[in-house]
Amino acid sequence: MPVKNYPIKNDTDWWPKLAIKWKGITDPVRPSRDDLEIYDKLLRTSLGGIKKPKILVLGSTPEMRDLAHKYDAEVTIVDINIEMMIAMSELMEHKSNIEKEIWIKSGWDAVPLAGNYFDAILGDAVSSNMPWEKSKLWMAHMATLLKKSGVFIERAYVHIDNKNVEVLIDKLFKRISAKGTINKRDLSILQILLLDLSYDDETKIVININNKINISRFKGVYGDKFIDALYQKFNKLFPDNPPKMWRAVTENEQDIIFSKDFKIIDKMPSGSFVKNFIFYKSIKK
Repeated sequence: MPVKNYPIKNDTDWWPKLAIKWKGITDPVRPSRDDLEIYDKLLRTSLGGIKKPKILVLGSTPEMRDLAHKYDAEVTIVDINIEMMIAMSELMEHKSNIEKEIWIKSGWDAVPLAGNYFDAILGDAVSSNMPWEKSKLWMAHMATLLKKSGVFIERAYVHIDNKNVEVLIDKLFKRISAKGTINKRDLSILQILLLDLSYDDETKIVININNKINISRFKGVYGDKFIDALYQKFNKLFPDNPPKMWRAVTENEQDIIFSKDFKIIDKMPSGSFVKNFIFYKSIKK
């Protein structure tokens, strides 16, 4: 596949490590089967009868790439890390499509692509990956890349109230305790909930400072043995103190942000156990 490289100043060492572990991560960190059906429906109703649509995928998420190829599309991938692109390619369902892709190593906010070119832009939880200082320019730039009838579809991560987060964590722990086993989906659900528990209201940034401290808050209810065993498994998949911060806003704030450069034409919640993901389908203004 053609690969174009553009210099990135960010420290990207963390991304290859994430790619190695990605196979062991499930929904809601990755889109679920139900989520993919929503993505497919939103994309299908947008593309209509367009032959060989042009689709831009933000990031290397294998599920998004497989979905784009389903429409016999010209698929362009933009990611800041080549190792991530390569590692995620191994998780694609139809690996023969990889050679058809156009790969671009670049940040999303400055990727030098032609304007008014793409029929659709797909991204899973991409808004929360953009730093605040780049978020406005990024959204405006994405709008310029779309055709007039083009759509931007994202399962966006949003912040929910911490009291609701604690209720969901308690519900999850009760479920794990009752069945007596901990699976990868339990750990992936817990990752999203702990990220939200680490949300800073002033900066609107999620900083996962110390999962051990956050999980240990529940020792009084579930006991040391249960919590310690849970943390040991969790920390192998999601280590403490990742060198990464996530931007997060409430659903209402996300609506306002999208509405600056886009018109929201469809919106629905993910059916996940957690309540942090909202699907947006938007067209540029």
